Amino acid sequence: SHDRDQGGPDGYGYLWIDSDEPGGPNYSWIEISGVGTVPGSGDDGNYGPFPLGFDFDFYGVSYSAVRICTNGFISFTSTSTTYTNQGIPNSSAPNCLIAPFWDDLNPSTGGTIYYYADAANQRFIVEWDGVNHYYDSNPETFQIILNYDGTILYQYETVTTNSGCTVGIENHAGSDGLQIAFNADYL
Repeated sequence: SHDRDQGGPDGYGYLWIDSDEPGGPNYSWIEISGVGTVPGSGDDGNYGPFPLGFDFDFYGVSYSAVRICTNGFISFTSTSTTYTNQGIPNSSAPNCLIAPFWDDLNPSTGGTIYYYADAANQRFIVEWDGVNHYYDSNPETFQIILNYDGTILYQYETVTTNSGCTVGIENHAGSDGLQIAFNADYL
């Protein structure tokens, strides 16, 4: 169980809040499997960069493209495929990290990852759709929404085994970040 439904700020000033809290985001799944592009499907893959369609400010740096790792995270800079999730912040790769479910995931045995630059709504969406864990066939379905206004939304459609993942964000040096969960039964 958990007793923290919000947190921060980190050194930069980022805060987080979950949908159980007053003022938290409303859960509204955006299914992109019909319109999205598959970045790649190999085990421990890191694909991209893929253009966002806008500039996204992250820890004071503007990025126009993102890389997608099969292991439950995206990064603006890192080509890491690290499947052993770490606590945040951590100076080792990957950095410049947006991690809704950093764990050893394997779409080559089940599930698909999609991304979609939704220009009409000024957002970029990455969805892990029924992606298996490497060590079993328990699928996870979750997504990241990067909004033009600089906000980040994590959404979870199906959570099967969440006690071994990292959830959070981290800056380009791995010296600052927000850790929402690390190997905890939170999602």
